[in-house]
Order: sequence, then structure tokens, then C-alpha cells
Amino acid sequence: MVKLEAIAPASGGLDDPARPRQRSVSAYDSGLGDMLRFDAERLLILIERHLLYTGSARARMLLETWDEALKHFVKVMPTDYFRALKDLEKERAMQAAE
Repeated sequence: MVKLEAIAPASGGLDDPARPRQRSVSAYDSGLGDMLRFDAERLLILIERHLLYTGSARARMLLETWDEALKHFVKVMPTDYFRALKDLEKERAMQAAE
């Protein structure tokens, strides 16, 4: 089973360490940030990278009309993966509280 949801526009919090980055910090960190948040930012980065590496006319068009194009994307999240990410998030919060 999968969960479908609209991708919300980017929101504030530019200094959030979980926010996706254009460049990864290390080989162990893709730079794509928290998979439960920042969907629009992550998608934008992926399309920008695609344009950079392929010169895709479609990617260029999407970026030129980003506000409109974003409305047509849908996030597809496997329910088991979503649950695992939520469990991991809770576990980290409990460890931080200790």
C-alpha cells in the first residue's frame, strides 16, 4: 500500500539542519534531508540536478514555471516506509530527551 499526498509549497526554516541541500555533506548523506518534510524543496533540487546533468528541456520548462508545475506533482510514500520513518523519529526524540 502507498499513501498519496499533494506536495506543499516550500515553507520557512532556512536554517533547519534537516532541510535538503543542493550539495551533500558526505558520502553517507545524500543531502536530501528529512523524508517526511520539505517535499517541495527536495523535488526542486532533484529537478535542478537533472537539468544540470542532462540539459533536459522538460526540466528547464518545469523550473521556469515552478509555482504552477508544483501543483501537478504528488508524493507517493509506501505506508510501511512512512511508519518506519515515524518510528525512527520517535526513537530519536526519546533519546534526545534522556
